[in-house]
Amino acid sequence: MELSQVIATRRSIRKFKPGELSVQAVNQLVDAARLAPSGSNTQPARFIVIQSQSAKEALGKCTPYKFVAGASVVFVCCADLTAISTKDARVGELFQEGAFEGVDMDFSDPSVAVSPVLDAEAVRAYLTMNVAIAVEHIVLRAVDLGLGSCWVGRFSRDKLKEILALDENIFPVALLPVGYPDQSPKARPRLLRDASMLKTLYKSTESFLPFGQEIFFPSFLISFPVSLSPFSISPAIAPPFSFILEEMLFVFSIVFCVPVSTFLPVQASPRSRYFAEDSSASPALADSFLVQESADLICASLASAR
Repeated sequence: MELSQVIATRRSIRKFKPGELSVQAVNQLVDAARLAPSGSNTQPARFIVIQSQSAKEALGKCTPYKFVAGASVVFVCCADLTAISTKDARVGELFQEGAFEGVDMDFSDPSVAVSPVLDAEAVRAYLTMNVAIAVEHIVLRAVDLGLGSCWVGRFSRDKLKEILALDENIFPVALLPVGYPDQSPKARPRLLRDASMLKTLYKSTESFLPFGQEIFFPSFLISFPVSLSPFSISPAIAPPFSFILEEMLFVFSIVFCVPVSTFLPVQASPRSRYFAEDSSASPALADSFLVQESADLICASLASAR
């Protein structure tokens, strides 16, 4: 399965069919986590693989989400807090392997070059972040294998550590039940791209638009006959273009869109932003709105250049 398809089809699965995972499948999931990147190559992720039904039911006592016991396997995803002590050695391994060979780095500014001293809470947060990267690798590999999973973060760490006899250096981050899906959830609501991006700084402009003012403009156009009379582009605005735009007949069929805030300091209207970013919108309707928006932008640009 293509990675883009894995990402697009992944769902949190809370209902599982009966069935065990093969040793090979479990090893593939663990390897996916093992190969995940980690800060300074510290590799703090540790996993307890629970296949025993009695052990899975015991885990169910640590969380209100009892469905974990119905999964084929439950990964107890943990951070080894002692991994931070190996950081210097791990970085040394990276240098030895040539990871930084030819890489542009500058350690002359101590305000950014010196690693901060982390207290115990900060260390735990740092290692937990790295474990989360590894866990998501399992999640995506599971989809690729036709399996489903669900992050579970609400559980009693004290009860869990007691049941599994974990020492103080092992910090449970999440439970990850994995198994054969017994449901096909629809896509969950997601924020639009704009809500996720704080801002975009375009390299070819001196004055950056505040976030929310980026607009899209067709970078590749195909033409075929249709009237352009609604565009009302006057010869007074653009003499070189008036004959072409008013006497010739063509329409824009938009294939690719790129940010145009480097060209026109104009805010896109909600309709153009919606159709530029919502792949579920009708293509024909999207084209009709984007064509009108593109014409408006051209007119605005030419008018300002008079």
